[in-house]
Amino acid sequence: MSKNSKAIMMSIIYTQSSWSSWSLRSIMSESFGNLTILTKRANNIQHVIAGI
Repeated sequence: MSKNSKAIMMSIIYTQSSWSSWSLRSIMSESFGNLTILTKRANNIQHVIAGI
């Protein structure tokens, strides 16, 4: 009984940690995508200013 409950606890902990790392990865990739969009916008603004 105790071995079984321990295995269940380990699987729950493993599932939670893998899910949190996955969500962290998606958040990081999302913010990285936003960062590239911002740098592209900044480059466009610089080109516009240079054109003026």
